[in-house]
Amino acid sequence: MDTIDVKGAGGRVVFDGEHLTIIRGGGLGRWGSEAVERRLHVSEIVAIGWQPAGLARGSIRFETEHTRGLARMGRDAAKTAAAENAVAFRAGQQPHFAELKVAVERAVSAARGDALPAQDAADTAEEIARLSHLVQTGAITQEEFRQSKARLLGRG
Repeated sequence: MDTIDVKGAGGRVVFDGEHLTIIRGGGLGRWGSEAVERRLHVSEIVAIGWQPAGLARGSIRFETEHTRGLARMGRDAAKTAAAENAVAFRAGQQPHFAELKVAVERAVSAARGDALPAQDAADTAEEIARLSHLVQTGAITQEEFRQSKARLLGRG
């Protein structure tokens, strides 16, 4: 698998098929000039939260047992847990984050030894249709569409 490296409005995420690295700061975030990295192995990820971009920014959140535990402790802890492994993105960045989401879901399923759920095929088809619409509106290029489609279908 090729490394997926996507930059969002709230940081950058790099996924090599086994490890997910969330990078903030260092010119990408607002928390000072030094980059802060959070690295997760796919076996640590228990769920992926997804909020598509619309009028507001979208976000992707990688839940672990640790962040779920913080969320159970109360409202402030829940905010901390939600932000710890989350990255915001703009509408134009969404196709790249959607590719990331599918790749991480597949890697998490493989790490657990799960078969991919039937819903995965429907989600992939829906994402390809959405990417096609983005090409038609000029939001992404034909080449970006081809690359995204190949990744979604496991050929890229």
